[in-house]
Amino acid sequence: MAKFLTDDAKIVALFNQCLKRGATNAAPYRALAKVNEQFVYGDGEAGIRRQQGAASNPWFFDDGTARITVPLMDGLAHTWASLLNSERRSAAAAPASSEPDDIFTSELANKLLSFFILEEDTATKTSDMVTRAFVDGTSGMKIMYDKKKDKVTWSTLSIGDYAIDPSAHRWRDAQWVVFENWYSQDAIDMMWEEAGCDGDPPQERAYVNSSGDTLYGVCGHELWLRPTRAKGDFPKGLFATVINGVVVEKMAYPYVVGDDSAKPEYLLPFVLMKARNRDKSAYGSTPCTGVVGLQRAVNEMVKRQMALIRKTSNPQLVVPNEIAEGLDLDEVSVIRFSAHDPLVVAAAQDIRWVQPAQTVPEIAAARDYYASMMAAVVGINDIVSGNETRSLSGRAFEGLVALDKSKNADAAKSLDDAVLAAAYLTLCLIQLYYTDERTALLGDGDVAEALVFK
Repeated sequence: MAKFLTDDAKIVALFNQCLKRGATNAAPYRALAKVNEQFVYGDGEAGIRRQQGAASNPWFFDDGTARITVPLMDGLAHTWASLLNSERRSAAAAPASSEPDDIFTSELANKLLSFFILEEDTATKTSDMVTRAFVDGTSGMKIMYDKKKDKVTWSTLSIGDYAIDPSAHRWRDAQWVVFENWYSQDAIDMMWEEAGCDGDPPQERAYVNSSGDTLYGVCGHELWLRPTRAKGDFPKGLFATVINGVVVEKMAYPYVVGDDSAKPEYLLPFVLMKARNRDKSAYGSTPCTGVVGLQRAVNEMVKRQMALIRKTSNPQLVVPNEIAEGLDLDEVSVIRFSAHDPLVVAAAQDIRWVQPAQTVPEIAAARDYYASMMAAVVGINDIVSGNETRSLSGRAFEGLVALDKSKNADAAKSLDDAVLAAAYLTLCLIQLYYTDERTALLGDGDVAEALVFK
């Protein structure tokens, strides 16, 4: 057995170094993503106040202003994702030549991809990845062979689920990546036993996931290290699972294509996409960050509207004090005056209702302006976003959609790259791990086909 497979101390030291460097580089992007997530998936400022420990009434702020939020960012996130997913991007294998063997191989690869797309529901997971990219700036898909399920699986990555080599400006060039996983107590107990670890296994604790749900589990990490001269202790690379500073699984880098060739390819177990490209950075930016301030402005205008309505919409009754004492006036605002004032006594017949004040139209105009600006910042026109309802011809509408796509060209290119890379990685893992014969049922209209492969 190679030396690195037995020296846990070196593995833990390397893991700690990688995790620290990756987390430090990711920290500013994760901080922005956390605020964005609160406004897209949560309840905005109200949720931020609770996270900061601010004790306040759940319905009104301390100044009596209604806690009203208009979650436009949620709709923008899904509109943006739908815009990018409208063409239902997919990958297909093409023959390297006109030779029958190459044609047959490409047809088989495409059938395998069709089977996998149905089995893993990749369309839904890709859509989730795109939405996550809008919120976090960068998102991805973890693609790996699950030995317990005995199949290749896809799972969506948020920006907090991984830490990547900060020296890599493109995810493809990363020398290493660390994934954060949360394991059930049963899984931890089994891993602890299989690894022969000393002492009791760690216990579950509560944690909050990226969607804001409180779950229970044990935090652990996976380290994937490609072979590199700079890390001489790991000439064949490294895969390790580390739980609470204990190595429970370790092996040479597993995802290798062409291991016997002069230039083997070491496949990273994930793909990434960026909403907006950042030069010389492994992370992307997102227009969602710029929309947060506008969302707050919209919320403020709506709060002001409601506060004004609350203060002015009640009917007001002008009555003498002596009359007011005997009336049930809990539901109305009362303007009282003294009946001993001669001028007031003379005008006693003028007891009357006062009409409510009119709301300020400038507040509604400002609200609509900020809402329109939110769509503009994201790169979506008012027609597509729903802020404007005028009728357009089909061709004019298609032109607007095409214009919106051009504004989001960075994201479209990044998505194309991720889809192609994911399909390639999936086929490579199927080739590496599907050694037993399997049968896939494929449907094409009313015709079903049984594909036997291994």
